[in-house]
Amino acid sequence: MSTTPVPAPKSGGALKIILIVLGVIALVVVLTVGAFVYIGYRVMHSISHSADGKTVSVLGTTMTPTDSASLTAQDLGTEIYPGSAPTKEGSKMSLPNASVVSGTYLTSDPVSKVEAFYKDKLGSGATDFNMGGTALLTKKISDKETISVTTTSKDPNSKTKIVIQHTTTK
Repeated sequence: MSTTPVPAPKSGGALKIILIVLGVIALVVVLTVGAFVYIGYRVMHSISHSADGKTVSVLGTTMTPTDSASLTAQDLGTEIYPGSAPTKEGSKMSLPNASVVSGTYLTSDPVSKVEAFYKDKLGSGATDFNMGGTALLTKKISDKETISVTTTSKDPNSKTKIVIQHTTTK
């Protein structure tokens, strides 16, 4: 009597596909985590501080906190509101393709009076956006230069805060 061998049952193709898919997902997760670790490493090693500890540089961007009293109308691109008191909340930032100078000042005059002053200084080309206790004026001087003045007051009895930002691109 001759017996023919019975062929072995085929292994499940579904299991192979599931294992391959899980392997691909694991590989993508490992590569993503690795990319984030590498980017974090690069950023951490690109941070530097000046000798005085104030200036910080990260990936080609340098920021220096500045007392607003040291800023001039030329730095800010417009006049500083008459009689306003400078704060220590200024800054100078140098980006790879732009520079931003910002100064902050306080006055007892209402937002509406400060807004009228800067509307006159920035001229008719300025964009005016007013939301009650906050006014934002923006003037695009050229394709490479913009001036923004934000005035805010929390309530009628508080001081009006003026933030002037002068942005120039290279």
